[in-house]
Amino acid sequence: MLKRFRASIFLTAIYICILPAQIVLAQTTELDSLKRAIGENRKADTSKVDQLNQMAYKSYTYDVETLGKYSKLALDLSRKLNYPKGEGMAYKNLALRFMLMHGDGTALTYLNRALKIFISIKDRVNTASTYNAFGNYYARLNDHSQAYAYFSKALLVLNHSNKYQEMITTINMGNHFEDLRQHDKAIYYYTKALELARAKKNYSYEAAGYMNLASVYTGIEDYKKAVELCLQALDMNKHHPVTYREIEATNFLLGDIMFKTRQYDKARVYYTKSERLIKQMKSRENLADIYLKLFQLDSISNNAAGALKNYQLHVKYKDSLFNQNNLRMAALYKIKFDVEQHEAENKRLKILEEKNATTIKSQRAMLAIAIVCLLIIGAGIVYLRKINYKIKARNRVISVQNQLLESNDKVKDQLFTVVSHDLRSPVAQIVSLLNVWEMGDLSNEEVAALIPRIKNATNNTLQIMDGLLVWSKKQLQGYKFNPEKLDVNILTSEVTENIQSAITGKHQLLVNRLTSPVAVFADKEMVTVILRNLLANATKFAPDGGTITINTIEADGFITVSIADTGVGMSSAKVKNLFNQASSSTLGTAGEKGTGLGLKLCKDFTEMNGGRIWAESKEGEGSTFFFSLPTQEPI
Repeated sequence: MLKRFRASIFLTAIYICILPAQIVLAQTTELDSLKRAIGENRKADTSKVDQLNQMAYKSYTYDVETLGKYSKLALDLSRKLNYPKGEGMAYKNLALRFMLMHGDGTALTYLNRALKIFISIKDRVNTASTYNAFGNYYARLNDHSQAYAYFSKALLVLNHSNKYQEMITTINMGNHFEDLRQHDKAIYYYTKALELARAKKNYSYEAAGYMNLASVYTGIEDYKKAVELCLQALDMNKHHPVTYREIEATNFLLGDIMFKTRQYDKARVYYTKSERLIKQMKSRENLADIYLKLFQLDSISNNAAGALKNYQLHVKYKDSLFNQNNLRMAALYKIKFDVEQHEAENKRLKILEEKNATTIKSQRAMLAIAIVCLLIIGAGIVYLRKINYKIKARNRVISVQNQLLESNDKVKDQLFTVVSHDLRSPVAQIVSLLNVWEMGDLSNEEVAALIPRIKNATNNTLQIMDGLLVWSKKQLQGYKFNPEKLDVNILTSEVTENIQSAITGKHQLLVNRLTSPVAVFADKEMVTVILRNLLANATKFAPDGGTITINTIEADGFITVSIADTGVGMSSAKVKNLFNQASSSTLGTAGEKGTGLGLKLCKDFTEMNGGRIWAESKEGEGSTFFFSLPTQEPI
């Protein structure tokens, strides 16, 4: 929304309207009637003060001088009658007059007087309205944090008690977020205010709501939507009373849109309408902005005389809100606002302190009695706590022992399962083959053909036994951890040599990209077990003629070894549970069996050496296993 329009949003009600002719006549008749009523009211009472303030306020939209005249009359009579609310309303109307006259900083003085009165008489709505006015003044100074503080305080004071004032403050919150270019929040608050205006059937603010939204869409360069909303605002005037101010501001916004879209002739028409309406209101507010726009249009059309004239008018009417005196006054009121907040907080704390002091007195007697009782009970509590601590300590020891026993039980069960199934089967096969050979049922050629299979089965059995031996030592706390500087390249070569027969038997291709020394700091036996298990798995799950690739990457003080195969791959669910204790063994592509403990063993050993292990796989596309080890001894 245009800042030039926002300075007047803090008003609590606006009913003056223009165009068509019958609406102007109706409003003029209303004001004339109100003026006659004031003249006929011979009583110098509070009702006359209310009439004077009403006349002043209804005059602001077209005649600033009348606004000031009736405000002063209301103020003088309120003081004579000692009528605080009338005095506060008069101050607020005077603040409006100075706001409209170049944004004079004197407006802050009158607003402060009004605020003190409304707070003292506990007039919530007018207190919120005055906070709202302060917020608008600081919005004109682009002091967004201070403006937001006042708008928030206005909403807090209202607490949804007055929909009309809530609508006005909600518009200002939209203005605030539009100034900060937070367009989504601005649209939210403008839409909320528009809904409130429709519910209250306030046509001036409904028109203002369309214009506010049009301003946001102008800011995001959605000019088509902005023009539609502006025309919707102006169309309101054909059927309902809408004030000069909304129509003037809408014309100015349409002028800006036409200017941005280079429709300069149309822009001049709208700016000229805006200028005429401001002069009708006898206000100099916003004239500086209009003459600046007309100066720019004359410059574009090479009208030097017109450009000079409009620039001189722009300088003449330039808003004095930004002169040094007003800036200093605004700064003083900002400090005052902060001080008042601190004083209010201190007052609240003082009241709370007094209440606490009274409560403390009544509690002291009870406390003395309680202390005696506590001393008696204290000795018993200390004794019971000692006993409780001993019981808890014993329970913790028992709990740890139970956990250890359960863990050892699981280890025992798994060891028995492996020995009874996975070790017995290959050994039994070897014994059976040897018996057949010893009985002479096999020829030398058949024996020669079976030897690689026997060797492969023996190697697999040996691998399982080595893994089980190291793992069982670790689980039963009999393994000595001995990290040292190792060359992963050398260990990989040794392991691949041991499983070469299995690779050859499945006609697989092993690609070892470890060509130079790859130094890590880890336990040699554990790293050997990790490499042997992962390479054996790759051979197991890669198909006949498949490829196994070994590679390394060094980064951030770690060496990461990757072993990839072109095998059957795994589902995401399978990958997620790979390294769990409960993970089960899967048959290889040639029916190879496993213990199901290999990957869990690899995980334990990798973590013991300060690294980590993980896998990536897709079904039908193969798998890649990674494990990382530190390159240096941890400090």
